[in-house]
Amino acid sequence: MKLIAYLLITFSVIAGSLASSTAYLVRLQGASPETLATLQLGSPAGDYDPSVAEPEFLDRLNAVRAELDAESAAAVNPLKPETTPRVPAAAPPVETEPTGESVLRAREAVRPIGRAGDRLSPELIALLNESGVTFVKVTRFSLSRWSYAWLFGISCVGLLGGALIVRRERRLALVAAESA
Repeated sequence: MKLIAYLLITFSVIAGSLASSTAYLVRLQGASPETLATLQLGSPAGDYDPSVAEPEFLDRLNAVRAELDAESAAAVNPLKPETTPRVPAAAPPVETEPTGESVLRAREAVRPIGRAGDRLSPELIALLNESGVTFVKVTRFSLSRWSYAWLFGISCVGLLGGALIVRRERRLALVAAESA
């Protein structure tokens, strides 16, 4: 019986860990635009290749970014000193297999549509939907938006049940040892 209890605890920890990793993900297609407009992106969302993107898409993206940058500039503390942007050191060209720098440069050619910290405006949501983004990571948690809250709840019940079974088995083992 202890083996079953420990297996229940193990599977509950695994299921709870997987469920908790989705706590900050929000589905774009089913959520209301009013709710989404109050959220900020916690990490970059979507991607586009600037060399292949259509000019209309780039114009819309630049307009959305200009609006979001204006909002964030208005919210900046005027007393905080400005920091200078970091400039990466130039990597010398290598004639062997691809290096980490060249692979990174190739990956950076595809840029995110939504940047971390951007507010989910209706225009940004439309751009993300057009590029096929289903979920985005946000900065605020809400139990009502959490798709896998039910799995987390079941895993908590499984942990509690496994702990109670182990506790009962230990109590029965102590009683059996005392009577012997």
